[in-house]
Amino acid sequence: MVSITTNELLGAIRKAQRSVKDPGGFTTITEMQDASGMCRTSIARHLRVFKQTGRLECQRVPREGLDGRHTVVPAYRVIKGSKGK
Repeated sequence: MVSITTNELLGAIRKAQRSVKDPGGFTTITEMQDASGMCRTSIARHLRVFKQTGRLECQRVPREGLDGRHTVVPAYRVIKGSKGK
């Protein structure tokens, strides 16, 4: 398993946000994976840390599947930490 740093994940999230252009800045784990080439497990592990520190927002967003159907899936947005963190 390849280890990633928090900064690498944040870079992947920014890259995914630019490619998806979600109005709220939310991206799915699949979109982060596609934009970065990182594995889902590593991305999810880092997102859990952001959630534990109160820096992760989750929202269900509409996305189109490979079959053309629209569905609502979980997506995430990392928010900046408070001053001093």
